[in-house]
Amino acid sequence: MLAKIHLLASEKKIPVTYRLKGDTIYLTYDEKIVEKEKQFKNLFDNRVLGIDLNPNYFGISIIEFDKNDNFKILHKEVIDLNDLQKRSKNKIHFELYEIDHHILRLCNLFHVSKLAVEDLKFKKNNKFWSKDLNRLCRNQFRYSMVKNHLNTLCSTYGVELIEVNAAYSSIIGNFIHGSDNCPDMVAASIEIARRSYHKFRKGWYQPPFVKKERLRQVLGNQWKEKLGYGSLSWKRLAGQIKESKLKYRFQLVPQNAVFRKRSIQKHVDFLMFLNKS
Repeated sequence: MLAKIHLLASEKKIPVTYRLKGDTIYLTYDEKIVEKEKQFKNLFDNRVLGIDLNPNYFGISIIEFDKNDNFKILHKEVIDLNDLQKRSKNKIHFELYEIDHHILRLCNLFHVSKLAVEDLKFKKNNKFWSKDLNRLCRNQFRYSMVKNHLNTLCSTYGVELIEVNAAYSSIIGNFIHGSDNCPDMVAASIEIARRSYHKFRKGWYQPPFVKKERLRQVLGNQWKEKLGYGSLSWKRLAGQIKESKLKYRFQLVPQNAVFRKRSIQKHVDFLMFLNKS
């Protein structure tokens, strides 16, 4: 109830009066207005929205599972935040909140019951690769702020928020789902969504390793037989890619989007791609 009141007040849909007496805080609000805000209806348990949260891009995908735990992709989207990062701190925070609402509207539109995000924890003494990246990730991106707001929205509208370990999600996503119509951040979001569906099931965390032909397809001329396919696993592949500095990510090409909405006022770019990888 407190989360719902806070959300309605922040959207200026309800007046709230606060009064402090001793160590007690009193809130006065119109209960009828709160009751009118109903949770999303007819949500499907087998539909998951996955998000890959990065400072400059949000990768979003919606997948639907069948009875055999196979899934199909219903929606693929990238939110480009590069221009937004150049704006003021207040502008960034406001637009990130608006994007959170956009994500929940997608949940309502596609009747999604689960929203999956990465379980990332940035420590105060954590050091990134450069001063600029450290500023971008810790001061402007505000991962915790985005996640906490999504948690509030999910609690309000009846969507389950699931945090998953995102280790190797980018590599797995790119090698399994990556294509010109499925750039890196979307491919990673698909893997994050998949993991959340049976988060605690043994053997579900990582999918089976890809075939040698797919390694050749993704790595192209970078492919080296000495990678030792027979002994490869996702962990070993990640280690060898890092050591050899091989390029495996499918880059975002705006021209490949089937729909693009550029918001000059919001300084945000929305791109949607064909569901077929």
